[in-house]
Amino acid sequence: MYGHIPILKLFAVIFAFFFISIQIKQLIGVLYTVLTAKFFCMKCETVSLFGLLLTKHDDKWEYTPGKPSALCNVNIKVDIDQVKEKSAKELERKEKLFSIIQRCILVAVSVLLVFLFRGFMIKGLTLKGSILEVFAAYLAFGMCFHTLSSIIIYIYTYQVAMKKLGGYSQSFINRLRNGESFESFNMKPLSQLEFPNATKWEKGLYNTLYAEYLLATDNIDELYTVAGELTQLNMDSEYMLQLTPAYYFLIFWYSRYDLNTQLAKHFLDKCITTISADKDANGKRVLAYYAFGIEQDFLKARKYLNEAFGVIDKFSVGAERDLEKKLLWELDKFLKEKGY
Repeated sequence: MYGHIPILKLFAVIFAFFFISIQIKQLIGVLYTVLTAKFFCMKCETVSLFGLLLTKHDDKWEYTPGKPSALCNVNIKVDIDQVKEKSAKELERKEKLFSIIQRCILVAVSVLLVFLFRGFMIKGLTLKGSILEVFAAYLAFGMCFHTLSSIIIYIYTYQVAMKKLGGYSQSFINRLRNGESFESFNMKPLSQLEFPNATKWEKGLYNTLYAEYLLATDNIDELYTVAGELTQLNMDSEYMLQLTPAYYFLIFWYSRYDLNTQLAKHFLDKCITTISADKDANGKRVLAYYAFGIEQDFLKARKYLNEAFGVIDKFSVGAERDLEKKLLWELDKFLKEKGY
C-alpha cells in the first residue's frame, strides 16, 4: 500500500501543475475577457470551453456542442462601433492596458494561492507532505509559473515580437482599422520579407492578411502560392479559435478557385462548430461558396448568400467590408447564371 504513495504523489504533481493550474489560468482569461472586452474597444463573441462553443448573438449566449477539447479559448474582435472614433495610438494603449490588467489578476490569484497554502508549501513541493498537500503546493506553484510565463510572453510580444513579422502584420491590421484600403498596402510575399525566424503563428497571420490583400487586388495567381503555404501550416494542426480566419480562407479557396472537395471538407470539418454558429457575413459567405462549389447545392448557396447580405453592414469596416461585398456579389452573379 505504502509503495504506491510516491506514484500517487507524482500524479498529483502532474495533475495540479500541468492541467488544473493551466485551466484556472485559461478560465480566468476567458472570464476576464467576457466581462471587460467592451471597455477596451473590443467585443467577445465566441468562447470555447473544453469543446463546448458559446456564441453571443444580440446580447444572448447560445450553446453549441462541439468536439471535446482540453483547451479553453476565447476569441475577441475589434468593436467597430467604438473604433470609429479612436486613433490608432489610443487603440494600442487600450490593448496594452487590457493585457496588463489580465496579468495583474493572474498575479493576484497566484499570490492568494501561495498565501492560502503557505503552511505546507515546502513539504508539498519536496513531496514530503500528504497527497493533498502535494497537490495544493503544486497548484499554487503552477499558477505562479504560468503567470510568470504569461508576463514574459507579454514583454516578448511588445518588446520583441512587435519588431518581427507579428508586429509587421499588426501594422497592417491597424491601418485597416484606420480606414486605409488594401490597394495602399503594397504587401509582399513572405519570401521577399526579411523575417527568417518567423514562427508558424506569425506566418499564418501574415499570409491570411496577405490573402485578403491579393483577393482585393485581384492577384489570383499569387494566391495559389499563399493558399499552399496556409494549407501546409494548418493541415495537421489542432483547431483553435484564433486560427479561424485562415480556415475560412482555405474553405473558400478550395470551394471557389482551386476546387478540391477533400481539402475544403477537411478544413470545414475542423471548424464546423465555429462556422455553424457564426452569424457574421464572412462565415455565411464561406458556407455559401462551399455549397456552390463543393456540394453543388445552389438553393443552399442562395440561402447562405441571402443571410450574408442581411448582415453585411454589421461586418467589420472599410476595406474588409468592401472586400466581403465584392465576394458576395460575385457569388450572386454565379448563382443567377445557374438560374438561382
